[in-house]
Amino acid sequence: MLERSSSIAYRYCPAEAAKALELTHENHAKFVAYYGSDLAVFPDGLALAAAEQKRMGAQWRERDAESIARVMREQGVKHPRPWMAFPPELLKHDQGIAAFSNPDEGVEVLVCFNQVFSGLRKKGVGLADEEMGALRNAMMDEAISQAFVRRLASEHGAESWAEAFLIRNAPVELALEFLLRRNKGHIYRKRYPSSRSCRGRPSERLIVLKAQGISLLISVWARAVRERRPSVKEHRSLPGPSPDRPWLAPGAG
Repeated sequence: MLERSSSIAYRYCPAEAAKALELTHENHAKFVAYYGSDLAVFPDGLALAAAEQKRMGAQWRERDAESIARVMREQGVKHPRPWMAFPPELLKHDQGIAAFSNPDEGVEVLVCFNQVFSGLRKKGVGLADEEMGALRNAMMDEAISQAFVRRLASEHGAESWAEAFLIRNAPVELALEFLLRRNKGHIYRKRYPSSRSCRGRPSERLIVLKAQGISLLISVWARAVRERRPSVKEHRSLPGPSPDRPWLAPGAG
């Protein structure tokens, strides 16, 4: 059950959920120590894949040789690092990629980061269609947590997030809270760690979990590339105006 439906298992196994959360916190600390920040930006998917393979390989080599050899045999890998199957769509992506380590969720990846970054720097003024589309996609993508959005907003402000959804006559802080609740409400509910537990002695469990956790996270990363998101002109699900929310009118401001 822990292998196939970890979120269900953790709901009824709080001790296992606590162990998985502890592992996620440990992995977050190592991510920050390696990159020097909880946010790492890469020019393309190949650069991301190379950096992550190097990082995970370095973490494996921290363990003793006997444990590494045992896990390599069990996992069927030829090199002292986890097997990482990056989706072709991610490897071919060349519009900038940001990897954010969420201490409670794991690593999240945002594609089209060049457009997101340039849009955020404009502080909501003169955004291009591509920038507005990238900001919309990031806000609407279920694989991107509210913590990731808040991390970007804390550094660059929330003006462009509000402008991307045509919210112009409300304080940007209120606009950001509204957008997060509307598009990422599922993240405010009770959530369980994404890391999966496995069999193995304590000395090797950490290595195995990392190997399996990467495969799980990569499948989440792929959704951001594979799912087609509507463009600015195609988007039709904006909230309508109301007497108590006049700033939501498309022509407001």
